[in-house]
Amino acid sequence: MNWILDANTIIYLIKAKLSDIFMECAGNRVIIDTNVYKEVVEKGEERGYQDATLAKRYLQKYQISIKPIDISYKLALFRDAGETSCHILSTGSDICISSDKRAIQKFIEYNTNVIHLDEFFFIQAIGKKLSKDDFISILNQLEMVYATSPERKLILLQELEKNE
Repeated sequence: MNWILDANTIIYLIKAKLSDIFMECAGNRVIIDTNVYKEVVEKGEERGYQDATLAKRYLQKYQISIKPIDISYKLALFRDAGETSCHILSTGSDICISSDKRAIQKFIEYNTNVIHLDEFFFIQAIGKKLSKDDFISILNQLEMVYATSPERKLILLQELEKNE
């Protein structure tokens, strides 16, 4: 199984300073496509976003696979190149990670395997790859960059308590 990242996931990981923890949990099973790379890195650098340079370093440091794929046949469904590529790549057991509510609704509508970024970390906490304290810290960092909400935090923490 691979984890397919959309653009906002990469940006949130960089802003929340969680990219290293994410990779420790995900291993080398992370994939993006060239459209996501262009959106996060190339367009970001053109616009002078410091996060774009940090994202580029992150992708290079972990040698994240960047796959060129043809999205033309599905682009009309999503109207966003990165979301379209995540949909196409998230087949079989591969799972897209996003925190974009609108995109997630579309992914669900088109039967894309998708989870929220905070859910990824929840899965890691349930699997004991993260301690409860580390998970709480991660949720706090995600909330600070608006990658999760107080309501989602509460639900995830209650679920974690049930699984302990």
